[in-house]
Amino acid sequence: MPVSRIIKFVDVFKQDLSCLVANFMGQYVKPRLAVKTQKGYDGVLFGQDLDGWKNVAVSTITRSDVRERLEHIVGRGCPTIHWLI
Repeated sequence: MPVSRIIKFVDVFKQDLSCLVANFMGQYVKPRLAVKTQKGYDGVLFGQDLDGWKNVAVSTITRSDVRERLEHIVGRGCPTIHWLI
């Protein structure tokens, strides 16, 4: 792996989740997906389910944190995400 990719990878883990999501939306979602699909991503990634993680460093989020959050989302009535658990 080239050093530049390693540095970019390490920089991602220094970011908080809101910065990472904003970069993802700008680099991948908006240039590639239809506006309606973009709104869906926006609702999920900037919505209430991830509110508590906005200022959390990505490197501190564990697999069990993600599983717990997904279980909460499914528990409140979003069955389309159940396959991730």
